[in-house]
Amino acid sequence: MLEGAASYVVLHNGGKFSPPQLTSIIVPFGYLDYHPPNAFKFWELIEKQLEEKFIQFPPKEILEIFLACVYLQKFPFNFVDKVFSPYFLDRMHMNETNVK
Repeated sequence: MLEGAASYVVLHNGGKFSPPQLTSIIVPFGYLDYHPPNAFKFWELIEKQLEEKFIQFPPKEILEIFLACVYLQKFPFNFVDKVFSPYFLDRMHMNETNVK
C-alpha cells in the first residue's frame, strides 16, 4: 500500500496535495519504517510540497511529519530555521492554549 502511495506521488510529480493529505501520506512511512523503491524522487517531491505549504500546516502535523522523517533517518535540516522561528513557536503555543 505504501509503495502505491509513493508511486502515486512520483507519478503525479508531487501533485497538489492538501496539508492533511500530505500528513496522511508521509507519517505512515516513518511509523512503519518503510523506504519506497523510488525513495529519492519521492522525498524530493515531498520536501518541495512541504516547503511550499509549510505555513498551511498546523504545528502538530508538521511535528508529526518531522518525527516520521527522523524515524526514517531523513532529518529535516532544511526546516530547522522555520520550526525554531518565533512565528512557528507562537503558532504552536496558541494551538496548545486553544486545545485546553
